[in-house]
Amino acid sequence: MGKVSFKCIGYGMTESEALKNAKDEARELNGYQDGYSGDINSADEIHSKCIRKPKEGKIKTIMYSQKGPRKWVTRYIVESNMHSDIYSKTQTEAIKVAKEMTKKRGVRHRVAIEKVLESGSDTVARIYHLGGEQGVWQFWGDARC
Repeated sequence: MGKVSFKCIGYGMTESEALKNAKDEARELNGYQDGYSGDINSADEIHSKCIRKPKEGKIKTIMYSQKGPRKWVTRYIVESNMHSDIYSKTQTEAIKVAKEMTKKRGVRHRVAIEKVLESGSDTVARIYHLGGEQGVWQFWGDARC
């Protein structure tokens, strides 16, 4: 086992993200090699220097107004890993269907309740990340080879 000096560049919004990205890239280039690649992914002590600071992007929010009321409905779901979910308007009906399916197939079923949007939009806002620029870090040190 020996040591070799390395120097490389990593990109990320933080130093730790840049280090992770640099190690991942070295692993892709060199393969696993039992921790003896001679690159940053096999280094014990790593030094770093920020070459270019990251620039945060702006956040843009678009709000959607609802015209009219949203209508929510309660529905019951008969679930099983053997078939698609079956929906029912009443709990009694859902349990009846689940019992019939269990008897017919010999498989356990689950009846659950949920609220779903019947009318109106389910989107209230969309949030976008605009711009931004990753920082650049230089890493160096000695790695096992």
